[in-house]
Amino acid sequence: MPRKRKGDAIRVQLEYDLLSSDARAAIEESAANLLQSIDPAIQGDAVSEYRSRVWPALGRASSYTTVDPHLVLLPLNRLGVPQGLSGSDVMVGYFVDRGASQLSPSRPMVVKYGTVADGRDKLQEEKVAAETLKQHVYVGHDHFAFPFRCDPATRQHRYSVLWSPFSTSQTVTEVVRPSELQLRYVKDLLHLLRGPQARVHGVEVLQKTYSLLEQLHRSGDPAGISVRRQLYEEYAWYLRNVDRPDGWGQQWREIWGRRRTASDFGTTWSNPFSVLKSIENLPPAALSCGVIHGDLHPRNVILSASYDPFLIDYGWSQSDKHVAKDFALLECNLRFVTLPPDVPNEHLLKMAGWLSMSDRMPGLGHATCTARCQLIRVVRESFRSLVRRPRVDAALHWIVEYEIPLFLVAFGLLQHIRDYDNQLAARMTVLSLATHLDARLPELEQWLRGGRGAAA
Repeated sequence: MPRKRKGDAIRVQLEYDLLSSDARAAIEESAANLLQSIDPAIQGDAVSEYRSRVWPALGRASSYTTVDPHLVLLPLNRLGVPQGLSGSDVMVGYFVDRGASQLSPSRPMVVKYGTVADGRDKLQEEKVAAETLKQHVYVGHDHFAFPFRCDPATRQHRYSVLWSPFSTSQTVTEVVRPSELQLRYVKDLLHLLRGPQARVHGVEVLQKTYSLLEQLHRSGDPAGISVRRQLYEEYAWYLRNVDRPDGWGQQWREIWGRRRTASDFGTTWSNPFSVLKSIENLPPAALSCGVIHGDLHPRNVILSASYDPFLIDYGWSQSDKHVAKDFALLECNLRFVTLPPDVPNEHLLKMAGWLSMSDRMPGLGHATCTARCQLIRVVRESFRSLVRRPRVDAALHWIVEYEIPLFLVAFGLLQHIRDYDNQLAARMTVLSLATHLDARLPELEQWLRGGRGAAA
């Protein structure tokens, strides 16, 4: 076969059927452009760094080149799971050459594709956001699947395509012979939570995950960075459209009314809307800020066969944000988003009422709830080890740094309640947090106005 030269076209065949013709064309063209940029027969050694990240075997001998490249794909979005917040579909795949049996397959990659909305290419924005985040990663770089290439939509197809290679083939694939991988079911933290190994490996996975993220959260400052912020404004994005006459908050106002208390589940609670208004009127407080992942939920933590975590999806990564967002969102996922729907109400109420860090973990008598509480405790202990510990007023400091953010995130997530595994748990969690906070807010406001909790 004639040796390829610079300018020669590469064609990639896609091994996946469930795609529209437009999406297929976009991914095949983007895949061909990617291989064109790293093929040693075309580019020589000029791009060896990218080649080693995507397809290391191509750089091991100058005679290796692609002959009949195929892209094998598996959807990372599972049945019944909505698209990510970027509106993109997520796949995992790898390259294999059907015409070169001596050539080992590429490393697995996260492949995302999505359309441009409101003039914004969110996949390109994700790539830019990841570049900022990457600057703060000094250890464990291999555990972050950072995007390195984004091909924009064109007149021929309306999809952008983003590529994020894993650093090792052992994350989502298994080698079955030297020239072949088997792309198995992608295991992530959600898969672990729903399986029998949650109690065995869940704690270790969360500890490793937050250990990786600590360098981002501290942003290069061993003591962390404290910034004076108004809590409601810091978390306004989670609560977007809650007050619009046609917004999602109106259904909850109809349920809970407009008084200071609300009746639900046969119990009287503090009305979450009343508590939300009180938080909106709080003065600014000192918050621990840094770089955040911004969308840390179980589907964005991919697991290797040995339960090592690999982080994906950086579309919501931001700098100089309250780091509690990476903890509160995951706690909400553990409390209700992914909690099985068959948990009896009596256990849901006990779990929803376990809120204060000083409270002992409740004796639930229910294996799933007990396992979830153990994982929630890991999330909270990881956050507490990250933030500064004041010698006085530690309880009030914890309310500012964590309990109010948890309430704001949980309240905001009610707009998507139909997507959750346990809708009753979501409702109970928000009501319990509102009642818990309502009893402390007068003291907290006085503390903040006195300047003791506002110093950055």
